[in-house]
Amino acid sequence: MSDPPIDDPRTGPGAGLLRTVELCAPLGFAPLPEVVDDAAGWRPMSELDLDAGSGDAFSVAAAVAAELTDCPAGPHAVHALRSLVREVLWSQSATVLLTGVGLAVTAEGWLLSGVGDGPGSIRHGVPRRAVGPVPAQEAAHTVVAVVTPLVEAIRAHTQVGRRTLWSYVLDTSTMAMLVLARQLGRDRRADWETAEAWQELLVAAGVPSLSSPRLAAYGPHDHDLWGVRGACCLDFKDPHHGYCLTCPILDHDTRAARWTDSPLATPPGQ
Repeated sequence: MSDPPIDDPRTGPGAGLLRTVELCAPLGFAPLPEVVDDAAGWRPMSELDLDAGSGDAFSVAAAVAAELTDCPAGPHAVHALRSLVREVLWSQSATVLLTGVGLAVTAEGWLLSGVGDGPGSIRHGVPRRAVGPVPAQEAAHTVVAVVTPLVEAIRAHTQVGRRTLWSYVLDTSTMAMLVLARQLGRDRRADWETAEAWQELLVAAGVPSLSSPRLAAYGPHDHDLWGVRGACCLDFKDPHHGYCLTCPILDHDTRAARWTDSPLATPPGQ
């Protein structure tokens, strides 16, 4: 049976986040939220204080401070944004790719814990009752409603530009599908087409189209396909990191040489 189309509105058993979590459980990397039955110790994302000068422990300011390292403002801001929205973006992208529908999880239904406790300390959760599916177009509007206040709050707090922060949103949303395609042995080109369709829905829902990720071929086979970010995540400014394999600043030949030496060049299971 072929994969359901991106706009399939079906709401039958197996659709939604629970099915996505089941399919991704064996994978080495799939940052999805926890499905929560007991909300004790969790707080809704909607209660997160967005004020850049807030002293509240449950705030964007606390999340930004928790990511503070000796790296410059650019990667610092992206790290903080990632800590707050990566699971939001991944859960929607993975569900759209693997089930053909999105999720109706709002900021009121999205749960957080561990905000401000240290780098990588934030946990993401979704109540089991809130994991029902919706058409992908509706899910795209949900993503925009959830992440826009967070992007703008981090921009106000760090003074890092909109292009860097919003491009992280689009790049992560599309690259998530390619990462899943690799790990699950799926057709990467076909799944990239789904990623591009999802990106178009996000832009139509209100994500600023300030850059666009693209697919790059480093050889003749499907497993030689990988993505290039639309805009740099600025990690190269971090002395502990350097340039990413997906960096748009690097030219194709440089990325191709890095690809050859990367574990990603070997299909999973080989």
